[in-house]
Amino acid sequence: MKIKKILSKDASIYKTLYKMQIKQFSVGDNNLQSKKFITYYGEYSLKHWIRMILCGEIKLPPYQRYFVWSPEKVLRLIENINNDLFIPPVILSSFSGDETDKEANYILDGQQRLSAVLIASLGFFPAKFDTFISDLINEDSVTPEGTYDDEITIAPIKWDLSIIQEIYNQKNILGLASLKEELEKDSRYIKIDKDFLKSFKEPKKVSSNALETYLNIAIDDDFLDNHYLGFSYIKPVVSDACAEKNMFSSIFRNINISSVPLLPEESRAALYWLKPDVVSFLDANFSQTIKVNNRKMDFARSVAYVAEAYMILEKYPNNPPSILKVAMGYGRTRRFEDYIEKYVYNVTENKHSDTFGNFQDLFPNYMQSLNNLKEEFTKLSLPKNYQGLVELDFYLFGLLYWVLFKGKCINKSSKDELKEKLDKAIKNHKKEYLNVAQLGALRERLTSSIKMYKKFVER
Repeated sequence: MKIKKILSKDASIYKTLYKMQIKQFSVGDNNLQSKKFITYYGEYSLKHWIRMILCGEIKLPPYQRYFVWSPEKVLRLIENINNDLFIPPVILSSFSGDETDKEANYILDGQQRLSAVLIASLGFFPAKFDTFISDLINEDSVTPEGTYDDEITIAPIKWDLSIIQEIYNQKNILGLASLKEELEKDSRYIKIDKDFLKSFKEPKKVSSNALETYLNIAIDDDFLDNHYLGFSYIKPVVSDACAEKNMFSSIFRNINISSVPLLPEESRAALYWLKPDVVSFLDANFSQTIKVNNRKMDFARSVAYVAEAYMILEKYPNNPPSILKVAMGYGRTRRFEDYIEKYVYNVTENKHSDTFGNFQDLFPNYMQSLNNLKEEFTKLSLPKNYQGLVELDFYLFGLLYWVLFKGKCINKSSKDELKEKLDKAIKNHKKEYLNVAQLGALRERLTSSIKMYKKFVER
């Protein structure tokens, strides 16, 4: 039996099909009696997922959290689907029902992905629903660039798939077109069009690049028919509804407790695998001891910005710009990580880039360059612990530029004066910028740090 036949349009068929499957597996398999569930695997077109959502064939269990994805993340999911990138499968499970809850197919994991697919297909974002005062967004969920973690990007809003399902059923709506018309009348939803950006105040929840990409993708019947999202379907093999509920709760908790968000540098380690011998440059050994808020500094991040700054200054040696406008086209979103990944690819693939140059040409002996950097860092007695990125950037950007990229040495006898100037600049910077995570603030730190270190470079 093909997996796509397991979940049928007719809800009454579910039970019969599952029993057939269980009987099939039970023949000659004594181990099945000890199993708590059987897992099926497959994939559905986006159109089929949407149909199952709207018709209520799949639903959220009572304990699922609300929607927490930002508009940016919604749009980027569609971009990734359009580019045929891997998307983690949705986890579903059947529930036989009891006196309090009806028979259902529950979404155990993947609510955010399915919600994003539905939102993007409808072209309306639920932006004006009440929010929870939540501790989900806290210091621990903020990335080094000041953006929220992938999964927790906005304060949870009192909206989920069930609200759309209710509208669809109560108003006897048929198809996405009619549902779009209904949402257009609801002021709580914002249409995702060319004016979408104007609906969001700082901090921005969506970039112009993401919006433009989304608007250029025709999310029509053809798109929904020919793009797929995988699933794992869990069928309990337990005696009663209570045991089923315990199993659901356990699976849900295990999924979410074990899904600890990766730090950007941890996720980036998969890219380092492309060329293991340059890992020492992208994640230098001596940088392991440098901490930012008790976390190891992201060496690749710092080097990436300085690499582009170097290329800009080499292009205009006699007339350097007042501000080094690195990372053009990137903003206060996950796009920062895209920028750093771009640099990682530049290093690992050793291809020329107008943004970052050619790694091999810049560092024919990169291990020696790193050793020189370590020596200068130690010689100057620079701090190894920083309160935040402001302090780290002022102390490291200039050092990286003059020592690592330019091959210079810093005057040791003037180290106290250098530190005094850096500390004063840090203090003034925090007064000037209310949001130090902004790209403009980072560019200011980069430019100022390089200028300050220049005065202490040995000729």
